[in-house]
Amino acid sequence: MKHLLLSLLAAAVLPAAAQSSNWATWNPVGDVSASSSGALLTTAAFESGETPASGTSAALWFDIESALGTALDGDTIEGSALATSFSAVAGTRVSVDWSLSTEGFDPAFADRAYVLLDGQLQTLATVGSALQSGTFSFTVTGSGTHSLAFAVMDVNDVAGLSRLALSGLQVTPVPEPATIALWLAGLGVVGGLARRRHTSM
Repeated sequence: MKHLLLSLLAAAVLPAAAQSSNWATWNPVGDVSASSSGALLTTAAFESGETPASGTSAALWFDIESALGTALDGDTIEGSALATSFSAVAGTRVSVDWSLSTEGFDPAFADRAYVLLDGQLQTLATVGSALQSGTFSFTVTGSGTHSLAFAVMDVNDVAGLSRLALSGLQVTPVPEPATIALWLAGLGVVGGLARRRHTSM
């Protein structure tokens, strides 16, 4: 009885396990291929003699800036971006796995990947001679609607083809105060049942 009650309480009031989201529902700009499990953004453009993975050329920097509502670094030329907005309560944890690679690496033209969170732009990574990868994670500081975007851009020249792969998007919610109170009350009931059983023996 005690174990069944604990299981029911946990299922009803504990925060859901980390949930993944569908990348295909995000808003793409440029050469973006997205599915339910991941997304690929590239700097490929037909005009540069490259073959875009999605069949759509990378966009120029001003189109990316317009779509994301931000200013990129002045040395960017063309690239692709993927953006979304979501509602979350303060304390929600979000993480994304990423990898960045390039063909024909030249340190004078080191392409860049960016992340834009609630209008704040930061460099995610700069291409190197080898594949780079990591996890970008953050905790939502205020409840409400938030924006998140990723981009990869050619730097100084359109030579070289860079790819930003995204996957493993996890959104881990936190329990609301009322949920915590219900969970604690449930633990009290379980404790009371355990004491009652012990005294009746």
